[in-house]
Amino acid sequence: MKKAFFILNSVLFTALSVLVYQYYTVPTPSEPVILSVMDTNVTPYRPQSADNTMTFRPDGDGHFRINTQINGKNIKMLFDTGASMVALSRGDAEKLGFHYQDSDFNRSGKSATGQVNFIEINLPQVTIQDIVLYNIPAAVINQQSMPPLLGMSLISKFKKIEMSQNNLSIVQ
Repeated sequence: MKKAFFILNSVLFTALSVLVYQYYTVPTPSEPVILSVMDTNVTPYRPQSADNTMTFRPDGDGHFRINTQINGKNIKMLFDTGASMVALSRGDAEKLGFHYQDSDFNRSGKSATGQVNFIEINLPQVTIQDIVLYNIPAAVINQQSMPPLLGMSLISKFKKIEMSQNNLSIVQ
């Protein structure tokens, strides 16, 4: 009798533990994907029941240009693991609602095109498909035109980046 009681208690405890774990760790699919504004090192999260991989195909010249929203405005960005930060030209930043004076560009650095002046900012909100990230470090380059770069300050937030059969897969 004691053995049966012990087994029954063990089974009930295990089942209860699984239910509590699922209740607190697996949100319903209708919950939005949101990261904490306080912690910019958080990996984006999508409910486990949904597909957690985004796959992108290269464009005609072999680059991956990712449809992105910054502050609710659309911008196509070049996926660039060689860029340490998300980088926007001054012209793109202005289209997205960011405005700066020449005197604001008080930092200098090297880019693929040579020496540049820039200002470091935090992008309040960046959305890729249904993934929303907050407070992403970025550089606004004091140039009117250059390709907007989706650099490592955002890419590093994802769990895994993979190239397979000429497709880019991002797992979060």
